[in-house]
Amino acid sequence: MEMKHRRYIRVIGARALNTARIEAGHIQVRAEYVPAHLAVRESQMRSPYGLGLGWAVQLDKSHFNGRRALIKERAKGGPPKRLVGIDIQGRKPADGAYLYDGKREVGQVTSVTWSPVLKRTMLSAEIYYVKEITQAKVEASVRVVDHRFYKPDHRRL
Repeated sequence: MEMKHRRYIRVIGARALNTARIEAGHIQVRAEYVPAHLAVRESQMRSPYGLGLGWAVQLDKSHFNGRRALIKERAKGGPPKRLVGIDIQGRKPADGAYLYDGKREVGQVTSVTWSPVLKRTMLSAEIYYVKEITQAKVEASVRVVDHRFYKPDHRRL
């Protein structure tokens, strides 16, 4: 049997898959957040707004569990702790590094990678929401950005 068109498949590893995931802004259970059924403390609980999934919430639906809590949270301007993208200048911090605003701890890095497409370091972090923070352990100035780092033209959302 002769093949007319050959299809070449390239095997990629977990690091390449993780880089693509972070570039696209996709979140991963147990990396960016603790699932509700495994949360030990109430502070580990997350809402769709805190995970950047507010676009998936339809508050105009008749009734669903948690609707009143989500309405209340949105009226307050969103949850205090949010998953955000971080644009960093300088060296790459480790997963789990703490983020500081001056001497005050404001969050923790959940995922980090170097993007060969964007030629920069990308971080996802869970922070008590502020616009700009400094990272004391790495001593770099960082800026809070949309956690979808790479948005190709053909993307629908």
